[in-house]
Amino acid sequence: MTFRAMQAGANMDMYFGLLFPIEDYRVYGMYSNNFNKLVVICDSSGPELPNMREILLSFSSAFVAALQNPFQEIGKPLKSKRLDAAVASLTNRQNQFAKRGVAP
Repeated sequence: MTFRAMQAGANMDMYFGLLFPIEDYRVYGMYSNNFNKLVVICDSSGPELPNMREILLSFSSAFVAALQNPFQEIGKPLKSKRLDAAVASLTNRQNQFAKRGVAP
């Protein structure tokens, strides 16, 4: 996709899926439409995650919302209770499904 197409508002949401398995882990990736590279590393002992795209999109939305905080200082580490809660919720939901042996 060219830069001109990106400027025209083309959808840049690129989910790469399972990038590669590393020993005991699986690595998933996505390049979002706001130029963020997202990588998730999961334990390979659990079930395959068919909804990883939705997980990465949810995380991307929470991350962008945290960045839009007008009180966030530029150049400082990102500290957001809402982002922490969103990540904890996504993680807990996936862990519950992994324990049951099914994906959401």
